[in-house]
Amino acid sequence: MTSFFRTPDRKKKYILIGLDAIGVILSLFLSFLVQMIYRGKLSHFIDPVAVLPLLPKAIAIFNLCGLFLGFCFLFGLMHLVVYYALGLYEIEVVFNRKKTLIKVAVAVFCGVFLSYSLFGLLSKRVFLLEIWLFHLCSLFLILLGWRYLVFTKFAFRNPFQIVFLGNDDLVNKATAYLTKNGSQRFFELRSYTEDNVFGSDIGMLSPSRPNMIVYPYSNGLPTQYYVSLMRKKLEGISVCDSVTFYKNCTGSLPVFHMDVRWLMSLSTSFALSKPFPLRVKRLIDMGLSLIGIILTLPLMVLIAGIIKMTSKGPVMFRQERLGLHERPFLLYKFRTMIENAEKATGPVWAQDNDPRITVAGKILRKTRLDELPQFFNILKGDMSFIGPRPIRKFFAEKLSTEFPYYFLRFHVKPGLTGWAQVSAGYGDSVEEQLKKLEYELFYIFEYSLFLDSVILLKTIQKVLWAKGQ
Repeated sequence: MTSFFRTPDRKKKYILIGLDAIGVILSLFLSFLVQMIYRGKLSHFIDPVAVLPLLPKAIAIFNLCGLFLGFCFLFGLMHLVVYYALGLYEIEVVFNRKKTLIKVAVAVFCGVFLSYSLFGLLSKRVFLLEIWLFHLCSLFLILLGWRYLVFTKFAFRNPFQIVFLGNDDLVNKATAYLTKNGSQRFFELRSYTEDNVFGSDIGMLSPSRPNMIVYPYSNGLPTQYYVSLMRKKLEGISVCDSVTFYKNCTGSLPVFHMDVRWLMSLSTSFALSKPFPLRVKRLIDMGLSLIGIILTLPLMVLIAGIIKMTSKGPVMFRQERLGLHERPFLLYKFRTMIENAEKATGPVWAQDNDPRITVAGKILRKTRLDELPQFFNILKGDMSFIGPRPIRKFFAEKLSTEFPYYFLRFHVKPGLTGWAQVSAGYGDSVEEQLKKLEYELFYIFEYSLFLDSVILLKTIQKVLWAKGQ
């Protein structure tokens, strides 16, 4: 449990994703085989290779396998993205048989239909229609079979055992988070006082040797206890404080439970302080924003027409926001509120069921299509594709009075989407905004291309299920 992406519950998900990839390849192989048998061309495919000398035969088989695996890679990657976007790997789905059956059926149908449509445009000879139906049924049964095997036979064997040295607020919040999303079934949690643990053999306190010991961050321990913890660590038991445990469980940093020294140690490890990751991120931003503009331009024209017909006022909404190093820039959005929405109230956060939002605006916000013009902000360099959402100066100053280190979020460019957007709520109060800050700081300090990929997939999922505000 060394990071947010290496917890026991997520490792089980990775196993399931790997098995699904194998399932797609297996179903494809069976479909090719059935098609050749159905057309009576299996011998025409095998016989020319069989008569070749050993070396040419090996080269021919190698080339055929390479071609098949390359096809499977593109095909499988498309399927896995569809499965993830449709929520097939969410914990609450895994434990609910009815939801599992429905989600697998919908995900497989969407994946196969997308493949059928795409490959139908490229070549009409990939599969016969009957073989596509066979592929659909076989893939559905294989994916259901994996889930039965993994989550009835293997997933809950040897749960990850964690021993807590007393309970502080962070431990309680982290364990509540695990319970809420259903992940607690992968863990065995036990709490003891420091005297219980250090006054006896740790193995006497639980049926088997624990995998992790969590000690309270806020309460200082006597030196001899830290010595004992170090001995446990050298014995192969993972040892961490409650802040690290909270971070790895929730994917956020508890801003009000960290002292300055902890923040100072973090501030020296910004991945996006280094030139190479910045250049790579900028190239990705430019590529994605160009692709986004080209693909969505007809849709943006349509949205502009709908806004113009359904409400008074301009189509575009321009507002000054704070960017990298708190530099102001003009942010572009499709207007979703009535004209001069803040004339009477002044700057306020948008609320659920906000009466200022227009009829078209409700749909645009739910699907997040109101953010499409920000592709131009990204291309210009004011924003990144992924990062903390850009905030107005008025609200930034207000939040800085609550948390003096709020300026840390301005160390990276604001984004079209971000870790806070896919992990937390919209944030319609100071408390909710500071909760979002916990996720934003996690993104800044734990940045990686893998994390960006996860955020992108989760954003697609939210757009598909209209989980915006």
